[in-house]
Amino acid sequence: MKALTIAILRYFQIMLKALKSEGWRGWIDLYYVAYERLKSRKKKLNGVHVNNYKEWVKRYDTIDEQSIIDMQENIETFERIPLISIIMPVFNPRIEWLIEAIESILKQVYNNWELCLADDASTDKNVSKVLNEYRRKDDRIKVVFRKINGHISACSNSALELCSGEYVALVDQDDLLRRNTLYWCAYFINKNPKTKLLYSDEDKIDARGNRNQPYFKPDWNYDLFFSHNLITHLGVYKTSILRKIGGFRIGFEGSQDYDLAIRFIEQIDRDEIIHIPKILYHWRIHKKSTSDSIENKSYSIESAQKAISEYIDRNGINAKVYFNRFSMFDLRYIVPNPLPGVSIIIAPGELRYIKKGIRSIIKKTSFTNYEIIVPVFENEKCKIDFLKRSVKHNQIRYIYIGKPFNNMHAINKAVESCNGVYVCLIDAKISVKSNNWLAEMVSIADSAGVGAVGAKLLYPNNIIMHAGIILGLFGIAGYAFNGLPGRNPGYIARANLMQEYSALTISCLLMKRKIYLKQGGLREDMQSQLLCEIDFCLRLRQVGYRVVYTPFAELFINIHEKDHKHNEFTNNKDSIEEFNSMMNKWYSYFKNDPSYNSNLTLDYTDFSMAWPPRDEKTTMNI
Repeated sequence: MKALTIAILRYFQIMLKALKSEGWRGWIDLYYVAYERLKSRKKKLNGVHVNNYKEWVKRYDTIDEQSIIDMQENIETFERIPLISIIMPVFNPRIEWLIEAIESILKQVYNNWELCLADDASTDKNVSKVLNEYRRKDDRIKVVFRKINGHISACSNSALELCSGEYVALVDQDDLLRRNTLYWCAYFINKNPKTKLLYSDEDKIDARGNRNQPYFKPDWNYDLFFSHNLITHLGVYKTSILRKIGGFRIGFEGSQDYDLAIRFIEQIDRDEIIHIPKILYHWRIHKKSTSDSIENKSYSIESAQKAISEYIDRNGINAKVYFNRFSMFDLRYIVPNPLPGVSIIIAPGELRYIKKGIRSIIKKTSFTNYEIIVPVFENEKCKIDFLKRSVKHNQIRYIYIGKPFNNMHAINKAVESCNGVYVCLIDAKISVKSNNWLAEMVSIADSAGVGAVGAKLLYPNNIIMHAGIILGLFGIAGYAFNGLPGRNPGYIARANLMQEYSALTISCLLMKRKIYLKQGGLREDMQSQLLCEIDFCLRLRQVGYRVVYTPFAELFINIHEKDHKHNEFTNNKDSIEEFNSMMNKWYSYFKNDPSYNSNLTLDYTDFSMAWPPRDEKTTMNI
């Protein structure tokens, strides 16, 4: 009872702090987060709560002796045994944590490593004593003692000078590696010989050794990376490229790793970046660490913002970066000037919804250079009469399709006839919420490498309908964060961060018209809209385009949450054949969606943990 009372009081303290600092908006955010946490306690898989991380670790992420034997045997089959240099800058650490950090390296199953320690003129005499003891204990350990304290960037560069390995891993003085960490790095280097950069999943560890707050990351996600340092821990870099870019930069302390990663990715291709979907790093939580709160080192915010801003300037990107309420960043692209033309194509649907949608577009859209095109069939006299009357509005016109075939055919015909540089596909039931929706989507689609941009869609009661598509969800695919309150940030704030997805819904999807036509448009032989939109987006990704979700374009879909199915796939012969065809064509995406993680569930939309993980090697604990 006492613990419950303390928890309630603590909760009200947090709520009052949010109310004071961010007003009612901040209070509502916290309310929704607390509500979802309470609701999630009812969710169970395999008899346990979906987010019981302690039990999950016990079942699926505990390394046993057989796992070690298996790893040792596998190492013998590796064609390459790369030397991995671990750099660790040191300054007045808590001695027991420093010892634990070094011991976690000494316990590695993969033994072709070197530890390069740089002490930044620590005032604690015990530090040099401990470092010298370990240097004498193992000749793979190198130490340099700096005479002048230069802060973490200079200290890290001193450690980097000691490195002779092909790859460099970054480890902090109070954090821990798993016993299998370097094994998996070497495994994936062998599996992908072109590898230049590796990063892994991570979690946090408190002073009592309890693991918590796992971050199961997606595969390389360019747009998400510019909201926060997606690489962080564990990051393993090709040494030659680190030296080429000059190592760590003075003046970026607090976010020196982020700045390093930003400059590093400019030198390599995305297929040279490998994500290891395993917890390989424990980030120590303590009151002075950014693992507890980035605001503990407020200068790190300025450093990160500066690093992103310089990247934007170097690459001629028309955007600005802002620090957001999730202690992350928003990279906001600027609308091109003059405004390019956009053709908004409203898919076939009921006239009452089309009327409402058109009115909301005209009334609420701040972007002015657009036309609205409505495809109509020959049996839709009422719709034709309405649109003929609307022709007086020079931004609205219709295209006569003739005999009904399907929506995909009608949309393709409309795209062929449109005048815009961009086309925006809109479901008939869509109406506008945020007046900057079109400007936001055009600004992103105008940037290099973007194939299509999708919006955040909400039900009329402000519950999320769509914040991306997860392949494999519910056996086929489903909408990310479907059913969560619109103000809920979601897992690691991903419902409210710009990012790549494998697919997005065509209920609101914008792209350059020439890209749409070059890819052949929507497949007219498909019955399921869900599978059709997935196929279209995957075709874009196949030729190298990014498919980008933005939470800053918000629209309503005028159906009730309880009446909406996650997908329109039906269990008939045609649907099964269609799905099987998709699976054959895009098997790797459906098996492990690169915008998701094999440690996350396919039974819920909220990024809960999977029981068990779908990666066979993860379940084997090796």
